[in-house]
Order: sequence, then structure tokens, then C-alpha cells
Amino acid sequence: MESNRRSRKSILDNQKVLILVSILVAIVLWLGISMTSSPTVQRVVRGVPVTVDDTIPAQLGYEAFGVENLTVDVTVSGRRYEVGDNVLKADDIQVTAVSANVDSSGKYTLGLVATPKDSRANYSIVSKSRDYIDVFFDTPKTTTITIEPSIKCKGELISNSGNLITTNPILSQNTVTIYGPSSEVESIEAAYAAISTDGNLRSSKTYKAKLRIVDEEGKELEYVTARNLDALTVTIPVYKLTNLPATVSFTNAPAAYVDNMPNVTISPRTVDVGVEGDKLKEMKAISLGDIDFSTLSSGTNTYTFRAGDITDGVATNPDELYTVTVDMGELAAKTVTINNDNMVINNENPDFHIHPVKGNLSVTVMGPSSDVDNVTADDLSISADLTGVELKEGINEIPVTINTNSKNCWAYGTYTVRVKATKTATNN
Repeated sequence: MESNRRSRKSILDNQKVLILVSILVAIVLWLGISMTSSPTVQRVVRGVPVTVDDTIPAQLGYEAFGVENLTVDVTVSGRRYEVGDNVLKADDIQVTAVSANVDSSGKYTLGLVATPKDSRANYSIVSKSRDYIDVFFDTPKTTTITIEPSIKCKGELISNSGNLITTNPILSQNTVTIYGPSSEVESIEAAYAAISTDGNLRSSKTYKAKLRIVDEEGKELEYVTARNLDALTVTIPVYKLTNLPATVSFTNAPAAYVDNMPNVTISPRTVDVGVEGDKLKEMKAISLGDIDFSTLSSGTNTYTFRAGDITDGVATNPDELYTVTVDMGELAAKTVTINNDNMVINNENPDFHIHPVKGNLSVTVMGPSSDVDNVTADDLSISADLTGVELKEGINEIPVTINTNSKNCWAYGTYTVRVKATKTATNN
């Protein structure tokens, strides 16, 4: 007992302990006084999300439209320590649109009810920035429609000086998936990528566009939304008119012909075409298209090209036809038989394993007589590119390319090979 009394006396005589105890007691007393005497204040909690009570509408198969990202500001009243900025957040309050009276599709004006999410909260709701919202109820529907450009221009679209032309506007995407109430989706007449411009353009220009979805009266629909819409843009192309010599390009040419192309005659010899200004500076001719060496045989080969198929510019007369003759001179032809055991397949479909069906292929080799005579089966190989090739399980006939290591010879004609496609194993 004596020992315990000495211990208590020792603690009470320690000034540091007494100071610490005094501070703790003061803090407790201050908190108690602050909480009991804290003034009641009002505060506006901004951006409280609105949710729709869809218990009744859901039983009818309806969804609520027009409430996406809808918020209201709520005024609350309570002690400062309960409703302060660093205490009470928008997520602590629940604002519900009451839809108990919804019994058919259409627009309804619903009352809003705000309550604390925590049933033990001591603050009260004073008011809301709005007490009612309009909500459209209907069965949902999805459709995909084509987007059309809609251009509002103050004057002439392109400059009337500089020998310029334009063509159809180019959209960043041509279709859009629309989601919304069935009644509105079914009334869609068109979807527009709408832009405004001062016009008088001298070069191509791209504009940010607004998607407008309208009914047959041109009225913009209120409750439909776009599901797969990226940043929608409209480009107005502007081309400078010029007249350029016509040419053609050759593909799959043997090495000896890469720098020494065959004798080509084109009629008409020039093309009236529109070209973007920055490209025109470097263009000395314009290509009508490609000629594959596999289509070239001995003597004169004749091809017809359409001006509208030009890809390096815009022909002013797209229906104009061009006759191209390629004089290959005297050539020899030889048939060489090869097997497809070592066929190389590129860009395989991941859903299938491809196996060539064992067999032989008779290939016509074209070229100068002295070179053709020396070509053997060892000089030829087969390759296939399966990009875009539709396959079915079982036997398929696929197009192939015949390659040769001869500098002066090529395989003439088109060829196909039979392959067997088997489904790849999938992990369940």
C-alpha cells in the first residue's frame, strides 16, 4: 500500500504529465463546447445527381430518357461541423424523381425528392434548385442510320479565283448507331453532320461537326443519343485544276523491268484533273491505274481505264475512257509443272489451320526465249495472302501468286490452289 501511494504521488508530482493531462482535458472540453454551441448554417451543395425511381415504369418495359448527367443544387441546414464544405459532399445526398404515376409512354413532369443517404444525419434539406424535371418514358430501341453533311455557308463555298473545284464533303464517319425511345427512333428522317463556314476556301479544310437527328418536319429529336460517335468532322475538299500527262504503273514486274518498263502508248495522252495544292507541286504525271505483269503476254496488250477511277486526283470528266497499249515485243511461253507442297501462306485466318492439298500446278512462264528455256520448277514458288479471303471448314479454292527468281521472266495468268481448312482449337 505504501508503495502504491508513493507511485501515485510520483506521477502527480511530474510536471510534464500534468501539462499533458491538462491539454487533453482542454481539448475534450473545447470539442464538447464547440459541438453544443456550433451555429446552425445553410449551405448549397452543388451538382447532386438525379436518379429516377423506375420501379413502376420498368414493369411496363419502359426506360427513362432525358436524365443523363442531370444534377441539381441542394440547400441544406445544419451545424457547421455537419454541413461544412469538407464534410458534406454531393454523393451524400440522394435526389429521386418520383415516377409512380407513369402508366404509358410519353413525357412526364416528375417531382424531385431530396433526402440524406445516411438516415442518421442531423442536417435538414431546405430547398432544391429545381423541384420538377421532364422525363420521357418509352420502350428502348436502337437503329443505325447514314449521316449526311449539312453545310451552312455565308457566301460562295470556294474562292472563284485560282481555277479551283470542290467535290462531295468527306465525313469522318458515314453511319451512326442511335439509341432512344421507340417513338422517337421510329420518327427519324435523317442524321446530319452540321457545320458553318464563311466560305471562300482556297484549300481543303476540316470542321468539327454537330450531329443533328431530325424528324420529317426537320425538328431535332430531343431524347435520342448516339452510341458509337467519335469526334465528328466534315472535310470540304478543294482542288486546283490542272492538265497532266497520263501514265500507268506496273506491279509484280521482274527485276529487269523495274527500271526499263515496256513501251506504253496512252490515248488521250493527258488528263484534266483536280489536285490538292500541296501535292500538285511534286506531280509531273497522273497514274490511271496499275497493270499487273501477270496479264502481259507477247505482242500488244490493250487495257481500258476510266478517269473516275484515278486515286491521285479528281477527274473533271470521270466517265472519260483511256486506251492503254503495252508492246511487249516477241516473247516466248513455256509450261512448267510445280507442286504446292512448299506453298507459303501469309496473313492466316486465326480461326483456321490451313494445309495445302497435295497436287501439281501447271504454270505458264513468259519472257524472252533464251531466259524462258532455262526456267525450271526449282525457279518457281507459290505464295498466298489470305487477307480478306473467306474460308469455310473443309476444302477451299484460294488465289495464289506464282513467284520466279528469273530477272526477265514472269508467270502469266491467274492461279488457284486447293487447301484444307480446319478449325483451330478454342479454350473453354
